[in-house]
Amino acid sequence: MSSSNDRRRVAKEKKAESKHADKAANKRESAAKEREKAQKKAESATRAKSPSVARQRARAANRSEQKAAALDKAAAAESKQEAKASVRAGRAEDSLRSSVVSERRRDELADKRRRKEELAHARRLASERTSGTAVSPAVLPPRTKVRLALLTASPAGEERIRVDQEAREIREALKRAVVGTDIEVTVWPAATTDDVLHALNDDHPDIVHFSGHGSEEGLYFDEPDDVGADGVEYSYSYLGRAFAATDWTPKLVVLNACYSFSGVEDVLSATPAVVAMTESVTDIGAKAFAAKLYAAIGSGQSLQSSFNQAKLALDAVTGEGDKAELITVDGVSAIDFRLVSPPAEGD
Repeated sequence: MSSSNDRRRVAKEKKAESKHADKAANKRESAAKEREKAQKKAESATRAKSPSVARQRARAANRSEQKAAALDKAAAAESKQEAKASVRAGRAEDSLRSSVVSERRRDELADKRRRKEELAHARRLASERTSGTAVSPAVLPPRTKVRLALLTASPAGEERIRVDQEAREIREALKRAVVGTDIEVTVWPAATTDDVLHALNDDHPDIVHFSGHGSEEGLYFDEPDDVGADGVEYSYSYLGRAFAATDWTPKLVVLNACYSFSGVEDVLSATPAVVAMTESVTDIGAKAFAAKLYAAIGSGQSLQSSFNQAKLALDAVTGEGDKAELITVDGVSAIDFRLVSPPAEGD
């Protein structure tokens, strides 16, 4: 039975329970009044001077007593019905709890199936888009430094998140990593939509990382105060077009925002690898994920191993590891994909 049917059953039995309780109370009140009448009539009978009047008043007192007894019996019957309705309501509530749990499990399984289908669909589209073209990022980047453009945004109109702390933890993780100094970080705080192109043009980044709020339609960027402090939603379609509109397309895009996996297809049209979140993720989980991802990348780990370590950290902190996904275009192996070279033996 569905939870909606169980909710109706609970409401019906609760209503019946209340109705019988009210009837029982009313009948007990009426019984008390009849007994009060009976007592007064009985007292009146003892004061009567005429035997016939005394008998008449005594009979009236007896009738009131009989009415009171009948009302007590009716009240007891209503109380019995109230108790039965209460039991039925309890059973309906148990059934409702069971239905809610079952439906939640069905929804979770459906969500997992949907994510798998979306992932397969994104990979299939990426493969179709790149068929016949050579999309093969260099194992070792040609430049001396790998450049990371870190765009952070937490508009006033959205729930405040510590994107500044995430940026700091990423930089600290790279400082500690054995070859983390090979990654040059440029932070774009309170990033606006214009800053996407500014970062691409000014930094020529190998990695673009977004930290902030997201939805199934796009990412939320800050805007200048003269435009509005509530921010603006930047669609994944525009984001993918922005990445494509440069001669230095990024090798990796990290969308560390809720529901950002919805934009994977658009972003993969311009970059060979994307990391994104399939669902809502907590602020503390997102920070732990990002720090471990770059700690591993900065140690010369492959993209796949770096992602696996980041998922492990996310699971350890909040149990949300299954919400992160890594997807690459056809022909690019995340196992062989490194952004910085590992330290030489003996270093």
